[in-house]
Amino acid sequence: MSVILRKIAYKAVLLIKSCYCYFVALISYFAGTIDCRPNRQDRLGRCDLLVSDLAINIFLDAIETKKILEAVNCVLAHRLKIFDNKYIDVTKTNSKPKDLFGKYRPIDWHRDFKSGYVWNKLSMPEFILRYLPTSYGADIRWPWELSRFQYATALAIATCFKEKVKSEDEYWNEFKDQITDWINNNPSGLGVNWVTPMDVSMRTVSWLITFILFNNKYDCNNIWYQKFFNSLCQHALFLYNKRSTKLCERKGNHYATQIAGLYLVSSLYPTIKGSVKWRSFAKKQLEKQILEQVRPDGSHFEDSTLYHLLVTEIFLYTGILADSLGDSFSVEYRNTVGEMVNVIKKIASSRYDIPQIGDNDDGYFIKPVFMDETHTRAGHILNLGEQYINHKIEIDLNKALIDIILVKKQEVPRKSPADPPPTYVFEDAGWVVLEEGPIKIIMCVGNNGVECRGGHSHEDILSFTLYWKGLPVIVDPGTYVYTPDRYMRNKFRYAMSHNQPQYEIGEKEWSNNNVFSKTYAPATEYSINDENKQKAIYAEARYENYIAKRAIKIDKGGNGIAIYDELDGSMPGRGVVSLCLHPEVICKVCNNGQFELTVGEDKLVLESDGIFQKKKAGYSSGYGQITETYSLAGEVGNINLKLL
Repeated sequence: MSVILRKIAYKAVLLIKSCYCYFVALISYFAGTIDCRPNRQDRLGRCDLLVSDLAINIFLDAIETKKILEAVNCVLAHRLKIFDNKYIDVTKTNSKPKDLFGKYRPIDWHRDFKSGYVWNKLSMPEFILRYLPTSYGADIRWPWELSRFQYATALAIATCFKEKVKSEDEYWNEFKDQITDWINNNPSGLGVNWVTPMDVSMRTVSWLITFILFNNKYDCNNIWYQKFFNSLCQHALFLYNKRSTKLCERKGNHYATQIAGLYLVSSLYPTIKGSVKWRSFAKKQLEKQILEQVRPDGSHFEDSTLYHLLVTEIFLYTGILADSLGDSFSVEYRNTVGEMVNVIKKIASSRYDIPQIGDNDDGYFIKPVFMDETHTRAGHILNLGEQYINHKIEIDLNKALIDIILVKKQEVPRKSPADPPPTYVFEDAGWVVLEEGPIKIIMCVGNNGVECRGGHSHEDILSFTLYWKGLPVIVDPGTYVYTPDRYMRNKFRYAMSHNQPQYEIGEKEWSNNNVFSKTYAPATEYSINDENKQKAIYAEARYENYIAKRAIKIDKGGNGIAIYDELDGSMPGRGVVSLCLHPEVICKVCNNGQFELTVGEDKLVLESDGIFQKKKAGYSSGYGQITETYSLAGEVGNINLKLL
């Protein structure tokens, strides 16, 4: 009883504190009393850390230059890609903020451009997250993603070209206009864009990086500069004041983003009063969090390959910028980043594709500029990770930022880390990597000792992703969305959309679950054999009423694979398997019950001892995206896949 009362009291205190902060923010907004100026005694003496005196000239080929300029022109026109491959006009048509230059068109910072829902800019942040308008199909991640400003760095990059295409003033004025527009329409501590410290952190970092690359000095007499730096100070105060005080709480990617942003703003903008204290706190927390969040095998604890990618970026990019500022992290921190990069190296295909295990929300800490398929996120992290681990980081801040933002061309397909490639086991994550010739399989075998998995995990034990010559063939269906559509969120998340052997269950078993509820983790056992003619993994998952068994064998030389599935138990319904094909795989049904799969320039044939059917399915390559594809669904049994 005392435990329950303590929890009620704790929540009551949080509510009272939130209400107090909300009313203070409202009063400050209407009274116009918010003022977070830099420390006057220090603000001019240390700005050399904020902006480098070294001018940067970028030399790119014609194709790369064209791609960047296309991105810049879209930013100027307020046509942005948010979560999908379609450009969306994010301008607001009715009102016009003050203090803007020329013919600038204001942006609708509070709108979900998919459902059309608009949040009130003076709403209480805590209530926004608690009472999401899901009945409208509204997704809060749309205004969050827009207000992260991660598209703005392209404006500054364009000014670094050796041969300027347009006047630098056009890019600079657009950046200033958007900042002014955002500040005028997003009062500190109010509305949808002050809900989570994670998004505040990403916006802070984006603003700082873009400003630094524009190479502008702080003019204390200019009204815009005062407004900009005062808002940066408000962002920094928000990040520090929202720091976690629960000592027993295990913190995840949100907190890592928050403290990384606090570290960077207090390091890159050292003239804020309190920056020394904030930087010291954030650096200690980063050193602590990387050890707490990263498991001994190098994987991030949230059971998601794409969140592992995000958190690797957080610790890696922060470490790189710390090196460029002469404030390097410990050897243990650097080595742990190396272990995280090594996980990406081992699970990525030869074309740098990352298998989707667990959630994928397309989040970036600092979003680079991608030009084409030879510029990939995973390859970029591997390149920068190698430089960071080997102490080859640029000591100039601007050059370090350019290295992070501009993705270099990568060798495609990349060479295998070893020949013949070994089998990799990540015991803490529960991932096994089998590779032989053109075949690569990443299988989820579970991490024993864990009864339930986190809110970003999926029900995917014994499922696998198959690559052929680096191209995805059989895949995880992805994530699609979080809060706006509970049914679709759970459909993509739970077992029936994954390819492990299982018994059929009704939708009522999963359709109404909380979108971030923990998933059940059965006890698992597995073994790996590297036999004379085959590589094989044998795994089983022990559920309450049955045991699921799967064996996958790859022929030496990689000419084919064999999958053996079995269910041992007394569950109602039949045992089924559903193999989700990547949308780029062309599937043809043959007369003899086989399926011909065209993967790149090769043709594979899939056959089974059961009856399989080709069915329409959905595949989500990223957050908010869904593409029609096909799945091969049938009864549990034996499946063979080989080169035709």
